[in-house]
Amino acid sequence: MTLGLMHRRTGELPAEATGFVGRRAELARLAGLLESARLVTVTGPGGVGKTRVALRAAALASAGYRDGVCLVELSGLMDAELLPHTVASCLGLPPGDSQLDAVLGYLREHELLLILDTCEHLLDSCAMLADAVLREAPRAG
Repeated sequence: MTLGLMHRRTGELPAEATGFVGRRAELARLAGLLESARLVTVTGPGGVGKTRVALRAAALASAGYRDGVCLVELSGLMDAELLPHTVASCLGLPPGDSQLDAVLGYLREHELLLILDTCEHLLDSCAMLADAVLREAPRAG
């Protein structure tokens, strides 16, 4: 796996650099949604803390997923056709011809929470990926 500037493995949740205060209602709502639904979307204006709340909720829920949590950060991805490759890389999969097939195959066999962060500029591609994951990988959330 590749290591980032902060020595965090690709796909790993980042450590919180500062304390987390408040947002109990949002965290409780997300916890309930993560228990009852396989697809959860967090929306809102930029800068309100969507990612921070989602990552905290994922960290708290991670024990409920045998294979943990995988974070796919998409803010730097400009080519929607590279979405399956980016997800595959975060999952630690080797490059190959059909990265979408590799991702779906991996997710069929693993119970994990997959987080697609900052995907508003890739909505159609992320929606198609989410649809495929929901249909093809019943253990992925």
